[in-house]
Amino acid sequence: MSTIYTHILFFKKATLTILSLLLFGFTSFAQWSSIASQTGGVGNDGAVSFTIDGNGYTLAGSSTNKVYMYDTLADTWTVVDTVPVDMGHAFAMSFTVGGRVFIVGGDTSGVPVSTVWEYTPNGRGHFLQKQDFPAGPRDAGFGFGLDGYGYVGAGNDNVSLFGDIWKYDPLHDAWTHLSDSLLPEVLIFPTSFVVGHKAYILTGGTAPTGVNEVMDMWAFDGTTMTQKASYPGAGRQAAFTFSNNGYGYVGGGQANYTTNYNDMWRYDAANDQWSAAPGSPLLGGAWSSTFVVGNNAYAGL
Repeated sequence: MSTIYTHILFFKKATLTILSLLLFGFTSFAQWSSIASQTGGVGNDGAVSFTIDGNGYTLAGSSTNKVYMYDTLADTWTVVDTVPVDMGHAFAMSFTVGGRVFIVGGDTSGVPVSTVWEYTPNGRGHFLQKQDFPAGPRDAGFGFGLDGYGYVGAGNDNVSLFGDIWKYDPLHDAWTHLSDSLLPEVLIFPTSFVVGHKAYILTGGTAPTGVNEVMDMWAFDGTTMTQKASYPGAGRQAAFTFSNNGYGYVGGGQANYTTNYNDMWRYDAANDQWSAAPGSPLLGGAWSSTFVVGNNAYAGL
């Protein structure tokens, strides 16, 4: 596993300039800048990260049981909560629906769990346990919210790799197992992003050992899966990703648990095209955390 960093950086889109440059065929104009390190000085990876009400959050991970909130105006971090004892702390699947984040599975000290928790930030947040993930203990999969529902899939239970997809209805606390034929491969530590009404699932390690990393990508609209242009970087798992202004961004990650990457690529969903974007200064960060506030994306840990 890669060295764990506590530094946080943000990726700032220079909106007026990027529009002008795109008109002349340039891929992007953007910059990375350093921000305050997360409070506590403890390296951490595999945390859940999300944005609610204009604030960014990181939750738990491999080295902490805290919930941190980042104030973008003050450039400060605040501990706002402690996660439940039996929640999976690291490498959980998560999604945000209606101002609530749902944390599915994950592991504690390397042991996957099947718990599902809802978290609603409100000063000090509130955790509410939901129905367990019906497929059993799971970590290292993907998760995203799409059109009012949550979706999780792929991952690992320390015995097998998975290529399934499950749909969660937050109104009824109910899970539906979608067809196993939707996702063509079993995957560990894939990544995903959402643009418009489609989610994009890509990269990750696959069978038989999980270190056979792929560059494949699929678009999912809640019903059907369509293969799209492959990720142009090297095959990898545990990459970081975010979407902003109609584009998806993917970078970092690791291959074979030995080779780290700090490149980054931008995906144009309208044209199914990839282009190079400014590389991450995270020195090859993998299992990192990202969130977007306004036109800034934040990445680190």
